[in-house]
Amino acid sequence: MSYSRALYELSEEQECAKEVYEAALFLQQALLAQPDYITLVSSPFIKKNERLSLLEELLDDAPQLFKHMILLLCQKNEISLLSDVLASYIEQYQSEKGILKVTAITAIPMTVRMKSSLVEVLQEQFDKKILLENEVDLSCLGGMKLQVNKKQYDGSVKRQLDEIRQILFADIQDISEYKSSKSR
Repeated sequence: MSYSRALYELSEEQECAKEVYEAALFLQQALLAQPDYITLVSSPFIKKNERLSLLEELLDDAPQLFKHMILLLCQKNEISLLSDVLASYIEQYQSEKGILKVTAITAIPMTVRMKSSLVEVLQEQFDKKILLENEVDLSCLGGMKLQVNKKQYDGSVKRQLDEIRQILFADIQDISEYKSSKSR
């Protein structure tokens, strides 16, 4: 049984799954902001008790079960798995609770009203609670791309322009070939 699955089952039994989920989200974001932290706490040059102390300090306000799982990873010299354990726990929690994470990629930041409207449409479409994130990508030009699970839906102006470019290029090529065959 994986660490994340065991953590999920225990957190459900102890009725602290939501708190563990929130702690996992927080820690995941912190690790993304400081990617060298895992390297530091998994370094063989740092004594295990010092690593445990660093982790305990980091997890001071975390739910007990969550803290114990991470300290267990450290004690078993498997702290390098922490990011994967967190991601897997978050994914399982969201799946079990009917939460769908969607990333909207737009050329400019979405307004609160735009986000609200999109969440409403997506909730109706997928019949799940939507957790919407907005990423800005200037190459979109306009429109938006949606990432839902592992699928991407591309409604960007850039994609539309690329399609028009392909159609025009194909038409020009067809005309050139037609003229070439006529002149023979």
